[in-house]
Amino acid sequence: PDSALYAARFSLVESGTGFYNLDVENQANGQIYEYVDCGIGGNYIARISIITPKQQQLFVLGGDYDFSENSRLRSEISLSNRDLNRISPNDDGDNLGLAAFTNFENDFALSENLKLETDVSYEYNSVQFQALNPYRPAEFTRDWNIDFTGGEKVTQHLGTGTVRLRSKTSGTLGYTFNGFFRDSLYEGRKHIANYTFLKNGWEIRAEGNLLNADAEEDRSRFFRPNFTFVMPFFRDSTGQKYWRAGVSGERERNERFVKLTENAYSDTLQSNSFYFDVYNIFVETPQNDKLNFLASFRQRLDYAPVGEEFAASTVGSEVNIQSSLRNRRKNSKNRRFSSALALNFTYRKLEIKDETLNNNEPGETFLGRLNHNWNLFDGSIQTNTTYELGSGQERKIEFFYDENEEGTGAYIWNDYNQDSVIQVAEVEIAPFGNGTVDRFVRYTDEFIRTNNVVFNQSVRLEPKAIWFSEKKGFKKFMTKFSTQSSLQITRKVKDDADVSPWNPFQLEIADTTLVSTNSNIRNTLFFNRADPKYDIQLGMSLNEIKSLLSSGFDSRRTDRQFLKWRWNVSKTISTTAELAQGRKQRETENTPENNFKIESYELEPAVRWQPKQNFRMGITYAYETSENKIGDNGESSTKHDFTWELKFNKSSKTSVETEFSFVKVAFDGEANSAVGFAFLNGLQNGNNYLWNVTIDRKLARNIQLSIGYEGRKTGTANVVHVGRAQMAATF
Repeated sequence: PDSALYAARFSLVESGTGFYNLDVENQANGQIYEYVDCGIGGNYIARISIITPKQQQLFVLGGDYDFSENSRLRSEISLSNRDLNRISPNDDGDNLGLAAFTNFENDFALSENLKLETDVSYEYNSVQFQALNPYRPAEFTRDWNIDFTGGEKVTQHLGTGTVRLRSKTSGTLGYTFNGFFRDSLYEGRKHIANYTFLKNGWEIRAEGNLLNADAEEDRSRFFRPNFTFVMPFFRDSTGQKYWRAGVSGERERNERFVKLTENAYSDTLQSNSFYFDVYNIFVETPQNDKLNFLASFRQRLDYAPVGEEFAASTVGSEVNIQSSLRNRRKNSKNRRFSSALALNFTYRKLEIKDETLNNNEPGETFLGRLNHNWNLFDGSIQTNTTYELGSGQERKIEFFYDENEEGTGAYIWNDYNQDSVIQVAEVEIAPFGNGTVDRFVRYTDEFIRTNNVVFNQSVRLEPKAIWFSEKKGFKKFMTKFSTQSSLQITRKVKDDADVSPWNPFQLEIADTTLVSTNSNIRNTLFFNRADPKYDIQLGMSLNEIKSLLSSGFDSRRTDRQFLKWRWNVSKTISTTAELAQGRKQRETENTPENNFKIESYELEPAVRWQPKQNFRMGITYAYETSENKIGDNGESSTKHDFTWELKFNKSSKTSVETEFSFVKVAFDGEANSAVGFAFLNGLQNGNNYLWNVTIDRKLARNIQLSIGYEGRKTGTANVVHVGRAQMAATF
């Protein structure tokens, strides 16, 4: 029938076995699946696989036995039971699996200074054995050159034998042999030799690791040597603290050859063969409370398989500097001063040696953070500075919107052009929190290089910290003042020679280079702050955001200047008032009809009555007049907002809050437009009623129940009721 609605869900299947493909050419507000004949490339099918009830069990029995103080045996046997479908008896014959492990260790003293250690272990896994969780090292398959994650299940044998010669004065020398066998599919033999010397700050480590493996389809040779040498210098008088300088290196050369016949292999390296060398040098100070410093240089040389040999592919170089400096002191007047500086900076350069990959110039990236704190004159002056920068590649993202019929979205859709199609310029943030549209992020396959910089600065002045004991005079008067200021700048731009990647204050940027900028300034002057009788605040805020969207750039600016004061008339009655002037501005590239520059004036007095600790009631009146200063329509509005609020705590476990608002709006302009929405913010011309009730109940020490109800009647629209319930448990 015409009134029926159908919803299809698709599952990804093996390539060529499905009936649908994802249509990547026709991008819509969602995903489109196109029907194709089975066997010609379909990757999706309109079905959802049913998950069967499963059962997995593991029974383990183990024990240890010490033959002597220097000789011990440890053994373990495991039985697994895995049923892939508990409601079906089919194929239950392979549910049970067996595994075993045994280890024998023995230490033998050759002399007072020299000891011989031996360690032998063996592990067995049957075909059907299934562990509950991975128990082998994360690098196990890579260490053994095994190209499977699940793979064909076969019987496995893993044997290890180690001989170690340990000297108290000369270090430790060891040799280990490992053998790993997967029935007739794989045979691997690994030899590891290592030496370690640690004494008086000197450190010497060296290891050679060689794997020879024969698999069903190839043969491989994996050689991995590494070394570390560290020397101490600049020792202090105790000899316990010293600078350290060191050098280290490692190599991984993995040669893999295709198996031609039973005993013959190709001489050509496979494409999954690889080879690289890494070198590192560093110098660092001893750890202390005042100064720490670390500088290092690291270089990696990669080689790619070309025929029977490896050829130079890329060279990556990296410089890293880490430092911290702390200072605490007192001046002649016993005033405390402290400062802290922390720096972390990394620079990377990648050179392409193989021109068949690309012929780009060497790529340079950087990542850094600087943080500085000042605490002067016993805390009367406090500053905090943070500077961050970074560069690199990131995916381009696209936003798309979909309707949310449950009313739990974060956005609302206003169909300004009446075409019944959701467009980015028609989506706004839901003013009441129960929007009808959700925003989703789609990551594209296109990457862009960006330079990012962040600058944060905050300053706090508190004269009372040093003049708190003054009884009268100018200093006593100044203790009533305090200020708090902050500046935040976040900028992200494409790589461009005309834009400095280091300068966060360069905000006038061409649209072809811009990704996004965000700057925020706040300044507040306090008088009599936290005084039990009265206080006054004078402040301003400015926020500017500019971003580049698929529909062009979008720039928004909001600034506000305000004067607030509080007066406690008595112990039970308090009053507050706020006088403010603000401006809200928006500029878009391709939709000039959505641009506006709204100037407004606000007055908001309030009275609150609190006769008891568990009861509070208040009345607030807000008056606002606004006018759009650009465009030919001359939109304007006047708003009167009367709000009554009440809060009651029945006990320490239960609280009730309720609020009712009557808002009368007189708006002159087109309500169904982006400019109209900026004026009305979800309300409508005429009378608007909003109310809510929230009940919080503490059911137990760690369980909190919250029940809320919201309602609104805006203009001539129908009444909207929204109910919420939430339970939170803290563990």
